[in-house]
Amino acid sequence: MSEVAHEHYFQNLQSKYSSYQFYYKTNPTPEQLRRGPLWGVRRFSDLLMNGRCTFNTHKGVRCGRRTVFGIGYCWQHLEDKRHLKIAPSLIKRPKMDRDGRVMQDMAGHVIRESIGKGVFAYDKDHAAGSQVFDKDAVIMNYVGEHITNNEASRRYGHHNNPYTIKGTQAVFNERTRREEIRNIRGAPLIDSALIRGVTALINHKPHQEANCRFSSEHSEREGWVYKIRANRPILNGEELYVDYGDAYGNFNSPSFPKFTTQSKYTKPPDWY
Repeated sequence: MSEVAHEHYFQNLQSKYSSYQFYYKTNPTPEQLRRGPLWGVRRFSDLLMNGRCTFNTHKGVRCGRRTVFGIGYCWQHLEDKRHLKIAPSLIKRPKMDRDGRVMQDMAGHVIRESIGKGVFAYDKDHAAGSQVFDKDAVIMNYVGEHITNNEASRRYGHHNNPYTIKGTQAVFNERTRREEIRNIRGAPLIDSALIRGVTALINHKPHQEANCRFSSEHSEREGWVYKIRANRPILNGEELYVDYGDAYGNFNSPSFPKFTTQSKYTKPPDWY
């Protein structure tokens, strides 16, 4: 299947509700509260979708596997066709017990665990450390739910949200003689909170450490699309990282919104 045909095929995920629930809640500062209602406390929760794999089997029929995380790609076709693999991230954090205390081993060392899922370059036919992606190569498009600005405001207000992307561009301001970052008129607002594409699972690292980048690109055939491109050659087994940008905010700030994805059969998180 050609790249163009597959991107068109991707629109037909035959999606259904999954058993995973997304929870989001803001924790605004007093200064933010004074700015107006869209800076107030926001709660948003809904079920994630699962979708059918968008590739064909070797027999020429559509793959029947369904996925939630990395929707549209079963593990086998993600590895074979895209040379990517979803696995626990190499980024670690202290492990907490049920009472919220940092766990330690018998020697008093802090026990650390993965922050969650991550995306890795993976080619089973080549040795670890061999090159999988060239510099500037397209890793994959950023896909998700196309939402309006009004819907984004309903879900998140004016706060940061973990899976939404909007195309921006640098514009030179003649009055201030400086470049300013502005939204691209006509570019879509994509939210992957409920339709969790593969690229939505790529974790953040600062610009100097990120091996990938977001790229807003326009063509007559596709219109505006968001792509993940390689900043440098990426090797087999290497985890992908992208800089979320300064506007995303400080993850470690106590006022940063809380969010999680868990089974709908368990009770909501205490903070929600």
